[in-house]
This record gives sequence, C-alpha cells and structure tokens, in this order.
Amino acid sequence: MNLFYQLQLFHQIIDHLADELLLIRSDGQLVYVNDAAIRGLGYSREILLAQNIISFYKEKMTPRQWQEKYFHQLKKKRKPAVYQIQRIVKGGRIQAIQVTAVYMRFQGEEYVLSVGRDISEKLEMEISLKESQDRYRLLSEGAADGIFTVDLNGRVTYANRALAQLMGLTLPEAMGTHFKNYVTKPSLPKAFACFAMAKSGHARIREEIEIIGRNREIIPVEVSVSPLYQSKKVVAIHAIVRDIRKRRRLENLLIESEKKYKDLFEDANDALIIADLKGVILDANRQAENLFKKSKLAMIGTLQEALFSKNQVVFYRQLFKESLLGKSKPYDLEIIRNDGKTFPVAVLGRRVKVAEQDVFLGRFTDLSERLKNEEQIRESNKMAALNLFISGMGQEIKYPLEVIFNHLENMVGKYKGRNFEYIGFKEFKDIMMTIQNIRNEVSHCCAITDRLLTFNKRRVGMKRRGCQVNEVLKNALGFFAQEFKKTNVKVVSKLTANLPPAAIESVELEDVATCILENSLQAMPTGGKITLVSSFKKEEGRVVIEFRDEGVGIPKENLERIFEPFFTTKQASSNQSAGLGLSIVYSLVKECKGDITIKSSLGQGTQVKISLPAFKNHNHTRKE
Repeated sequence: MNLFYQLQLFHQIIDHLADELLLIRSDGQLVYVNDAAIRGLGYSREILLAQNIISFYKEKMTPRQWQEKYFHQLKKKRKPAVYQIQRIVKGGRIQAIQVTAVYMRFQGEEYVLSVGRDISEKLEMEISLKESQDRYRLLSEGAADGIFTVDLNGRVTYANRALAQLMGLTLPEAMGTHFKNYVTKPSLPKAFACFAMAKSGHARIREEIEIIGRNREIIPVEVSVSPLYQSKKVVAIHAIVRDIRKRRRLENLLIESEKKYKDLFEDANDALIIADLKGVILDANRQAENLFKKSKLAMIGTLQEALFSKNQVVFYRQLFKESLLGKSKPYDLEIIRNDGKTFPVAVLGRRVKVAEQDVFLGRFTDLSERLKNEEQIRESNKMAALNLFISGMGQEIKYPLEVIFNHLENMVGKYKGRNFEYIGFKEFKDIMMTIQNIRNEVSHCCAITDRLLTFNKRRVGMKRRGCQVNEVLKNALGFFAQEFKKTNVKVVSKLTANLPPAAIESVELEDVATCILENSLQAMPTGGKITLVSSFKKEEGRVVIEFRDEGVGIPKENLERIFEPFFTTKQASSNQSAGLGLSIVYSLVKECKGDITIKSSLGQGTQVKISLPAFKNHNHTRKE
C-alpha cells in the first residue's frame, strides 16, 4: 500500500467520524477540520480554516487568553483533557460541546488536536430529568396522600413523609420491609391482587383496603397502584395511599341522612313527587298515591304534567320552569285522578339535590278541605256582615224615624181635642215646619235605601273583567269638575301612560274613585289641592293608585274604624252620607284581591293608596 493511498484512507476515516475533529495551531488558528466539524459549525472548510478558534466561543477572549486557559495547560499536562465549552455556530445558535483535547508537536510546530461532541440535547435531557425528579420529590414530600414504591419482590424502596406519619413509622424503619406487614389480614388478598396486576403491566389499579396504622389502628384507605417502567420493562411498583376515614364517616352520615330523608318523604302529610329536569317522575310518596289514586309504579317514568287537567298543563309548565330557576311560588291548580275526576291542589315546586342529582320536588297539598272551610268562613262572614248591616241600617233609619215620631207625637199632643174650623197663621206655620222636618228625615231614609239599591243593581250579573285605570280616573274627575271649580279645589293628575288593565270592573273602580274624591271635597270646604297618581309595579304585577288631599285630616283614633260600615266622622243629617262609602270601597278593593291603606294627620290632609293586581284572563298564581 503506497503512501498516497494510505493518506486517502486516513482522510476517509477522519471524515466519516461522527465526532468533530479540529487541528488548532498554538496561536488558535484552525489548520484542519473534518466533515463533522463543517456540519456542526455550519460553514465551509475554506471559511473555517481562515478563522481563529476563539471566534466560535461564546465566552469572549483574546488569542493570548485562549493560550493561557487551554494550550499551555494541555502542553503542561502532555495527556488528553476533557472539558465543556459553549460555542456559537452559524445562525447564532448556542451549543454545548464536550471536548477531548491533547497537545501535539509535528515538524517543529505545536498544535492542539481537539475532538468535539455536541451534548446540547443530552444536557437538556439531564436538566429536564433533574427538574422532573425535583418536582416529583417536592410533590411527593409535600403531598397529603401517602406515596411509596416497592420492588418486584414487594419490598419498600421509597416512602414519603405523609405515609410514614399515617403508619406511625420513621422512613428508615419502612425501607426494605414487605408491604404485607402493613395490610390487615382480610385485605391481603386484595393487596396481592393489585400487586400482581401492576407487575403484569396493568396501567392503574384502584382498590379500597384496610391497613394497620399507629397503635395498631385499623385505617381504611384507597390505594392506586401503577407499574414503573425502564426500557419498556416493569422494574418497580408505585402506589398512592389515601386515608378515607373522613370519607367513610361522611358516607355513613349520608346513608343515615338519606334514610331520614326517605322516612320524611314517605311520612310527609302532603303528597310529594320527585321528577328529573325534563319532568319525568322518579319517585312518589304514599300520600301522592292516595291523592292521585295511582300506585307509585304507575306514576314512575311518566311525565308529571300528565297528572294535571288539560287546561292546567300550561300553568304547571310555568311553575316547573320557575321552580328550576329558583323562583318558587305556590300555584292553585287542578289535578286529574285515576278515576277521571278533577281535584283542587296547591302545588309548590323546588329544585333540590337528591343523591348528587338535581331534581324537581313537587309538593301537592289537598285544597278540598281548605276550600270547604273558606266557603264556610265566607258564609259566616256574610252572615256577620248581614247582621252588622241590619244593625247599622236599623240604627241609621231609627234616628230619623224617632224624629218623625216625636214631631207627630208633639203635633198630636198640641192639637188633640181641639175642634176648630179655622187654623191661625201661627198654627199653620208650626204644622208646615213639622211637615218639612218630617219630609227631610224621610228623604234621609230614602237616600240610604236608594244608595244601597243603586249599588246592588249595578253589580247584578256583573262578569269579572279588567279596566283601563287612567280612563276611569279621568271620568271620575270629570264628574266633579263643576264642584272643583265651585269650591276652588285644584286637581293635579300624574297618570302613568300604558298601564296594564287592573283586575277590577270599571263600574267598581268608578264607585271607589267617586267615593274617595267626594270625601276629599267635603274635607276641603274652603279649597285646596287634590293629587291623583297612577303607576305600575312590574316586579309585583300590581297597579297602584294614590289620592292625596289637603283637607282637615282624620283623627288618629278614628283611622282604625274608618272602614267600618255606618261609621262616619260627620254629623248625621239629610245631606250627608250614611257612613257606608269607605266600607263599600274597602269591600270592592278586597274582593278584587287588592289592598287599601289610609294615612292622615289633622290639619295636613289624607292619603289613600290602593294596590290592585294587573288583570290576566287566567291568573292561577296565588299569594302565600
């Protein structure tokens, strides 16, 4: 083999090396680079051989400094040295290079032969591995759960602080011991089964077992067991141990609570039905079976709305929707029993959580007895009102009749036994005065009966409808227009536009407004101001009317009796009311499920406030 061929072979071998080979002169000038170095640095051979080695170092230094740090040290040692540097390659990328360098001398020249290997990825992996190990150690030691590893023989190779505290051991005591020493005898089969499955490569096994803790205490735990791999082979078993004593106590409490709930559910006085959020019945208690005349099994799985009459379903759906949104309020509805008969119930729905599931809980209260009692109370109230009416009417009419009787008795006593053909002027005047007084008292009695008869006739056969409040109020003000002008009363109207209809007949509201305005007029004989305001409270669904005057006011002691029939603060006479006005107003407002309040102060005037529900064709929602 000739020398040229040997040199060619030598160059082929050098260029095929995976490591970078550089020959560096004593002043740092590159004199030879192999193909691996060209690829690593990213420049052509011509460019590289024109450079000094320090131009690729990240650390800034002069050629003299390079000689001091590397060349002279290698020359002094006269044997290979290994060190790491950081260099900058084409594109500005920084690489970590492990260098094996040696001093050499050839034909009177001194050189450094450097073999380099890029270890950037290796270092990054080592750093990542260390960070991962640090994180694992930090998480493991800071974890609330116990963590341990065992070898394939089941002996403990690692245990964290939490596990040592749970077991009542020190870490050195646990190391090298078999895990079976800490498991109760009844739980050993489960523990060994988990161990065997993990050894065979099952990804994660979870089981509840009992272990022996401090002072031989039996501790229920949940273990999660996983295999640890190295080169795709299972080399150890990793386990996480969670103390579940608190959970067990909570589970027992939950079981007791659910049992109590079930007892309360079954023993409730009202019918209770549980449905899912789509309205499908999940459960029903005994009272529900009695109320609907259906068995629980017949109801479960059916839609809850099927329990209601056809014309009631729309209101049930509204109740169901509001209940799921947390807007619970009772509805008076009609259900249909298994025998086809309808039945009145009060329904209250709520969204509750049962066994970790959101459900609808419906409470159905039988209204038949309540409605019967209410009817009896109404009849009783009617009789009481009739008795009061008869008593008040008797008293009201008795006074003018007594006056009439006294006048006639006086006339009979004065002229009895007198037989004369001529009546003198004085006697005639006396007789006419008596007749005038009698006529006034009779007129007063007629006014009382006419008012009652007129009120009754206007309400006979009346159908319940709503009315436009502002329109009725304007009509009532127009009725008193001349009186306002005559008595120097100023009227201020603040009527809100676009009010919804109120749930009262127009004729009823007209009676109410007329009575209140008449009282205001009589309270201001020398004039004043009447303020009339209408508004709508959307959140309550109610129309509000306020009457305010600047009259003489009502004494505090009379306010409590102001709505009593035949109670009045005015002197009884032929031209004053019989004290029925405000009692009728009160009855009308209350009959329409409205409210009326009166505030008054002597010398400062009176305020009457009326609140009426907005009119709806069918309003099944009731107030508590």
